[in-house]
Amino acid sequence: MRFYALWLIISILGASCASTEKNLSPDGKPLPTHFTLESGAVEKKADPLPDYIPIFVNSFAGEQLLERHLGYKGWDFNKDGIIDMLEVLDAKGKVLRRAFDWNRDGTVDEVRN
Repeated sequence: MRFYALWLIISILGASCASTEKNLSPDGKPLPTHFTLESGAVEKKADPLPDYIPIFVNSFAGEQLLERHLGYKGWDFNKDGIIDMLEVLDAKGKVLRRAFDWNRDGTVDEVRN
């Protein structure tokens, strides 16, 4: 009977360790479980410059915030409060691509890399 109890304890501990290890990166940090987007404050610019809207990406492991970084830059050229050009950024802030809404209908009309 003791053998089975010991085996049960070892199995439970092994399973919990294995599931914990799956949620860690090679350097031991927790891996993200989900992401959220958060719009920053609109920076109103004088004409002819467009208004700027920063959009941040928040990564979480459960309830714990792991990282917050600038993921997108929105530009409002006609100052109507709707983004006309969206720049997609990599982790270092370099522009990967740009998406444009030329006719102001709220859908992407062109994407440039």
